[in-house]
Amino acid sequence: MAFRGFSTYLDLYVALRNHKDLRDYDHLFDTLKSNTNVQLSESDSRQNNEKFAGKVLNVLETKKNPPLREVPTHKALALYVYLQLSKWRYITLRDFSLKEGHAKYPSYYLLVKEKLKCYPAKEDITVTETSAKIRIQTLLDLTVRRLIDSLESNFDAGEQLVLHSKWGFDGASSQSIYHQTTTTSEQDLSSVFMASLVPLKLVTFSGSIVWQNDRPSSTTCCRPISFTFMKETEANVKAEEIFETEIRERNPTDCGDATVTHNLWLTMIDGKVHSIISGTSAAVCDLCKARPSEMNNLEEVRAKPVNTDVYKHGFSSLHAWSRSMECLLHISYRMDTKSWQAKGDESKKIS
Repeated sequence: MAFRGFSTYLDLYVALRNHKDLRDYDHLFDTLKSNTNVQLSESDSRQNNEKFAGKVLNVLETKKNPPLREVPTHKALALYVYLQLSKWRYITLRDFSLKEGHAKYPSYYLLVKEKLKCYPAKEDITVTETSAKIRIQTLLDLTVRRLIDSLESNFDAGEQLVLHSKWGFDGASSQSIYHQTTTTSEQDLSSVFMASLVPLKLVTFSGSIVWQNDRPSSTTCCRPISFTFMKETEANVKAEEIFETEIRERNPTDCGDATVTHNLWLTMIDGKVHSIISGTSAAVCDLCKARPSEMNNLEEVRAKPVNTDVYKHGFSSLHAWSRSMECLLHISYRMDTKSWQAKGDESKKIS
């Protein structure tokens, strides 16, 4: 914006500072009153130069040095976690942002306090020398409350929401063994069996999506339920099904204006765990119980009854690709012109 006698805000600022060259005061008064957010009243007469100049200076000072935007603590914590910042790196980032006038991040002390709000209560955690476990109800309550707080949405009183989540368990062996003392020397510390939960989406009863996990296969939103130093055996898998009882007894979560119910699906399992749960061997189809010798007879396979109860556990596309590749390899090995090895001079010749 330009004024008569002043080409830029800077020229006007200098003139007001020096209280000089205000010959066209009437025009300046009218222009500022109609084109800026300077609040002028009738008492601010054109002769009251000091008061008028003070108000204009206040606006110009604000434009020159606008207040820093304060970053909410929960957003700063999200940045801290996603970038895997250390304490020193976060403090350095905060100081740099303050000096450059970009944004005002909360102190590291406030960040730690916000981080503690993400932890469950100590009485809901059970820790032994070989395992750690958290109550599923506590984990669900904490997850949905933190999720709703981060959305910053206003819900109507009595709003009914549903949080859909998947859960499961899996084992891993050949892990690094650290110097951890145990009372039982027979404990296998190289194998870990872990159960976890991942929220998928938060919806209303009408089906409208409030929040959705864009990367459900990522570990970003993965919520550990328990982990134990033990192998993934049939007995241990069936023992972990005790979580089903705890899930059936779950209660809705009260989040102030909104009430959230929970739907959990046991789909985070591999083929081995799926076979144990369905009571079949790894070589037998979990749906129709077809054996490998029967799978080539399509008519016989179609006639077999299908166990629809295992549909709820889902199907892994990864294992489907693995099985398909295995099938193609077996077919190629049986072809007359193909073999996994070549013996004799005649077989080694390339036709």
